[in-house]
Amino acid sequence: KVQATPEWVEQMRRYIEDEYRNPDLNINTLADHFGLHPTYASRSFKAYTGSGILEYLQRRRIEAAKSLLAGGASVKETAAAAGFSNPRTMTRVFNKYEGISPGKFRT
Repeated sequence: KVQATPEWVEQMRRYIEDEYRNPDLNINTLADHFGLHPTYASRSFKAYTGSGILEYLQRRRIEAAKSLLAGGASVKETAAAAGFSNPRTMTRVFNKYEGISPGKFRT
């Protein structure tokens, strides 16, 4: 029998949707917000969603970044607006998930 997804997992997904632009949002701040241990939160989140918290958050930020870049925003503007702490971090994460740099994606 498949276990129902705990309410906090859905709440965390919604919270990430609302707050992904905050560069201080990470596994620790999320776990703290929901009163959970970071390791437990991350393992459980992955068990129910198939994606770790950090990966989920990064993918959400990348989706936002792709939209901003397609609209003509600079890499620097995009990094700030999508919740990355700096353009270098965004470039690294973007490359990891998209296989190209944000600058190349833009052109």
